[in-house]
Amino acid sequence: MALWNLAWDWDPWATLRTAARTQAFPPVNVYESGEAYGIEAEVPGVAPEDLELTVEGNVVTIAGQRRPDEVRGAFHRRERLAGRFARSLRFPVQLDSSHVEAQCVDGMLTARIAKAPEARARRIAVKSV
Repeated sequence: MALWNLAWDWDPWATLRTAARTQAFPPVNVYESGEAYGIEAEVPGVAPEDLELTVEGNVVTIAGQRRPDEVRGAFHRRERLAGRFARSLRFPVQLDSSHVEAQCVDGMLTARIAKAPEARARRIAVKSV
């Protein structure tokens, strides 16, 4: 009897709802180019003034707030979450917080963060004796 109740109470959509809530937001692409790292984050519906980008050591944090949609009637489905969000990315080297460029255009946050001088590759001249 207990197995029947377990099967009867099972909600197949609960797993999908949980997965949607726990998915990392915002989704990002991270790339390395020479002496800097680049980050592209999708933040649709978030105004640039509602975004914060912080660099501390080797961690970059993207935080912000997505404002709720204007209610035009009763919702039949609501999948776009509103509220505060934050996502931290850890890099393998120290970053230079004084050399950061960031912009948000059409819901895409793009940032370029320089590696700290001590983390950059240097060419060492080899002398003959």
